[in-house]
Amino acid sequence: MESWEEYPAESPALPTEDLHVELSPLVRARFEDEAPAPARARDGEFTLDGVIVDRYRVTISSKALMGYQASEVRYNGGLCLHGLVSIHGGAFAHRLEIMLSLAVSSVSATVTDGLRPSPGATVLLVPQPVDDDAITYELRSAKADGAGNATINGLLPGRYRIAAYPEGAFWRDDPSLKQRLVSGQEVIVARHATVQVPAERVP
Repeated sequence: MESWEEYPAESPALPTEDLHVELSPLVRARFEDEAPAPARARDGEFTLDGVIVDRYRVTISSKALMGYQASEVRYNGGLCLHGLVSIHGGAFAHRLEIMLSLAVSSVSATVTDGLRPSPGATVLLVPQPVDDDAITYELRSAKADGAGNATINGLLPGRYRIAAYPEGAFWRDDPSLKQRLVSGQEVIVARHATVQVPAERVP
């Protein structure tokens, strides 16, 4: 499987000598541990062998690129939401394009019950579009301090939805979790920015 990374034209070339790219199977992994061996990029290009028809999550690692994340993944030209790639058996070729961006933005939320701060509340942040994959693989959480303040760091620029639950709430078991996130307040995060937002918790 031949693949490569691309970066915005106005950006300088990024060091890729120690960049490793990995495809983690999401379907086959339920039955066995076998997976394509991680590939080491050379001059921004890499080849992954042993890839079969499956659904994969793309992950990258690099000491030289600390703070960078995959901001966009494309498979044969098609955008792959949330870094999830479905390999098609009938495709003539299999090419991945991965764009890396600095993930150094933050969201700081002040959680209230409508009037007073809500200490110990859990703040949830998820990128849009909010779907089951976003909740499973990209949901971020933080616990509010005694003043109801919580910060989530290491974010890519983009549009997010935010929601909050009171201290001790088993939010993962909430059957309305997805809907609460879908209807949660929209947060627009810019590059190298910290966004301050109020967040009223679920009663």
